Amino acid sequence: MLPTEAYLRKTLVLLIGATRGGPVRLQILDMLFENPRNGHRVSKDLHVDYKTAAYHLRVLEKSGMVIVNKGYAANYTLSPALAGCWEALRPGLGERQINKPREG
Repeated sequence: MLPTEAYLRKTLVLLIGATRGGPVRLQILDMLFENPRNGHRVSKDLHVDYKTAAYHLRVLEKSGMVIVNKGYAANYTLSPALAGCWEALRPGLGERQINKPREG
């Protein structure tokens, strides 16, 4: 049985709105909605180190928001439940700016 939209909304508010890592997690979810990615691609697209991206991907996986296809270059995707209602839930989560590359 898939989680309800209300459950997903509540979980997303906790994962995104109630933590310092929320903006990064929101950016990851936006990216995964567009296309599956592995951890290295996520870190490069966000301009963060791999450990940071891997940490946030684990948090999202443990909460059931993303699933991972284990194996070489494991790809992360939105969970089927979240993918089905992401466009409806996304506007209520606010706007976050993608990190810009560091200069220097």
